[in-house]
Amino acid sequence: MRYLSAFLILALVGWAASCKKDPVDPPVEETKNLTLNFKAQFDGQALPMFTDVTAPNGENFQLQVFNFFLSYIEVQKENGDWVLVDSSAYVNFNSLVDLADAEAGVDLSYSLAETGNFTAIRFGLGVAPDLNAMDPADFSSAVALGDAGNYWTAWDSYIFTRTEGKIDSLPAAAGGDVNFLYHSGVDGMYQQKNFSKQFNLEQATSLNFTIDIKEVFYKTGQEIPIADNNVSHSGDPSTAEYAIVKTVITNMGQALELQ
Repeated sequence: MRYLSAFLILALVGWAASCKKDPVDPPVEETKNLTLNFKAQFDGQALPMFTDVTAPNGENFQLQVFNFFLSYIEVQKENGDWVLVDSSAYVNFNSLVDLADAEAGVDLSYSLAETGNFTAIRFGLGVAPDLNAMDPADFSSAVALGDAGNYWTAWDSYIFTRTEGKIDSLPAAAGGDVNFLYHSGVDGMYQQKNFSKQFNLEQATSLNFTIDIKEVFYKTGQEIPIADNNVSHSGDPSTAEYAIVKTVITNMGQALELQ
């Protein structure tokens, strides 16, 4: 009986040992070696959402909604080859209501297998025509192109950019408030942007972009007449609504700078 008990004990120990799982290493997080940072500014200063600033014409200006799509982000190697980083990205400033957050901006971070020296970056402002020919059902709901809220069914187009807010043309008196909303879309508004920049992806690199909202709405010779035409969803190319939003997205492209 004593030998039987000893045998049972040894058997149980062996069974318990066999049930132990091999240790599993935690998943290794990919190192992000390229970050694109975007900051919204007004006259060179960080611009939080819902914050009044003084425009060149003396009116108060406040931005409340600001977001846009980028398409086909690519970087250029020293040998001239272009490397695709992302086919589509969404830059959204809507939650940046504090100064510290506005100063930090919005990051798009990527892990690129390609390393070495690079000389340029390019992308489209808006949704590229081949992507705009599709609709949210063609994409995962986890990405911005899969969000039906970013798509106009009536125009068969994504909303390329949103700029919404208000002005007060009479800061010292009542009655000057005007809300504005400009949504750009349709293929004719797509803007291609190219930037020369020497950088190396052997280590983590950040490319820092700014977009000065003063140059979007108050650019000399291309001012946006908010008080006279304060709402546009793009519309037909022959209309004033199309023209004003085309100016908005054109000014955005020109105001977007790589530091």
